[in-house]
Amino acid sequence: MVYVLVVALYVLVLLGVAVYKSRTVRTDEDFMVAGRSVPVYLLVATLVCTWIGSGSLFGTAGLTGDERVLVIGDRAQDRDMLAGLLYLAGQKQVTVLSRAVPAL
Repeated sequence: MVYVLVVALYVLVLLGVAVYKSRTVRTDEDFMVAGRSVPVYLLVATLVCTWIGSGSLFGTAGLTGDERVLVIGDRAQDRDMLAGLLYLAGQKQVTVLSRAVPAL
């Protein structure tokens, strides 16, 4: 129950910030470039975090594409989708384990 309250509070805070900031945006161009008021260090930090986060999300941050990646999961649809995304991202050898793995 505590988790639900924390997530709900987080969403409410995000909505509050969005409503507050939406009053300062006047045009589409102003929105796209953030009013040209974002400092360079913040832009660089955002790009680096996006890059690192996407690599960590797929677990392939240090892979070059020559390694064999084993995809394991309980749900076939999720497992196959992740394998397909890895293949599209350039991973040459993707193996999907379709049989059950015994619990440790």
